[in-house]
Amino acid sequence: MAVALSVEMLLFSLFLLPISVISQNNGRVAVGSSLTATIGDSSSWLSPSGDFEFGFSPLGNNDLFLLSIWYANIPDKTVVWYAYDGNNPMVAPRGSVLNLTANSGLVLNNPQGGEIWKSEITLGTVANGVMNDTGNFVLQHQNSGSLWETFSNPTDTVLPGQTIERNGKLSCRQSETNYTKGRFQLRLQDDGNLVLISVNLTTDKAKKAYFSTKTTAGNVPGSQGKELVFSSSGDMSVLRENDGRVPLKGTEGVSVRDNYIRATLDFDGIFALYSHPKYFTGNASWISPLVYMPDDICLRLGVGVCGYNSTCKLKPDKRPTCECPKGFSFLDPKDIYRGCKPDLSRKSVTRVESVLLGTSIFVIVVLSSALCLGFFFVFWKKPARPSENRTTIENEMIIFMKSKRHHDFSVFSYSSIVAATSNFAEENKLGQGGFGPVYKGVFDPGSLS
Repeated sequence: MAVALSVEMLLFSLFLLPISVISQNNGRVAVGSSLTATIGDSSSWLSPSGDFEFGFSPLGNNDLFLLSIWYANIPDKTVVWYAYDGNNPMVAPRGSVLNLTANSGLVLNNPQGGEIWKSEITLGTVANGVMNDTGNFVLQHQNSGSLWETFSNPTDTVLPGQTIERNGKLSCRQSETNYTKGRFQLRLQDDGNLVLISVNLTTDKAKKAYFSTKTTAGNVPGSQGKELVFSSSGDMSVLRENDGRVPLKGTEGVSVRDNYIRATLDFDGIFALYSHPKYFTGNASWISPLVYMPDDICLRLGVGVCGYNSTCKLKPDKRPTCECPKGFSFLDPKDIYRGCKPDLSRKSVTRVESVLLGTSIFVIVVLSSALCLGFFFVFWKKPARPSENRTTIENEMIIFMKSKRHHDFSVFSYSSIVAATSNFAEENKLGQGGFGPVYKGVFDPGSLS
């Protein structure tokens, strides 16, 4: 009687468990399982060893969550994959639900039930999901083949056992805590060359590479790169079409059995290989990167690391840091990689000729009336002297220009520039420069004194 009662209570307890818990069997997740973005003990899907966890990671507060995969057994719960919607991470409000469905795979709904993201399943029906010990979450069909997986949709990190095919890429974050896509990418190009590049975030157009494996066909057929391979032993290489390999630096004696290994394209443009002990007491963290690519990003990329009006310097740990020259300050003190701006107010004046104003607008000055060819600005050669009617900054600029550059430039107030360009009217816009839009305008000769 007592045995029968115990069995009944066990069955009743199992019945009360959420489906997201009982649906996992050796990492397997059954169709119909779901996860909910909640505070505290949020549900998740674990790999068999418990090394990796798939679910909702809190984003700094209790109301927003990142749909992601992270290391489950280390203190900082480092994220290795996250869902994207275009350039933006899939951030879910509290109460959002992720469902595993047969027809669409993973479907994320907001608290009101509206669909906000889903995995792209083109063919087949999902039989189950699997959270693997490699960190790869796979949607499988009935024959256990892959219909969709996170390894084929990487974000900023690759893990041992993962490959990146031709035309595949990693995109960095904008900062450690901002998961929006940043301006650096690692790409295996169509020609087989593995490169690190900076990109225009609007057009995704690549700029000149600042690191390259030079694995193109060249004069030897079949020598172009086919895959970036991160082996389960922690070695990384580019596999050529002819099965030759171009090795990149490996883990250099660090045991994959005793350490977690990852390679991440960091927000500062460095592609780095990291290790973290699996077994530890007390505090533990990711060990300083085993490998950096490139060796000196400041030398390779220069201003591309830090933005306009700033300088890039390499710290002892080989990380870049940015500094503003005297008279400039960071555009965003919380993000030193965005560049610097001059310490000038809107009422300040500046030399007319490609000097950045406080509003990031250039004014082009060209010779005009004497040529009668439709030029728009006037250079007046009248000597500019300090006067009591000018501001201190105006006078300092005049003194600077005359003493340091030995030129005689006209100086204009911000208000006169506004008037000359009709308040920066669209019809006066000539184009877009690196610092901002460029305008034409006509000055009143009376303003040139």
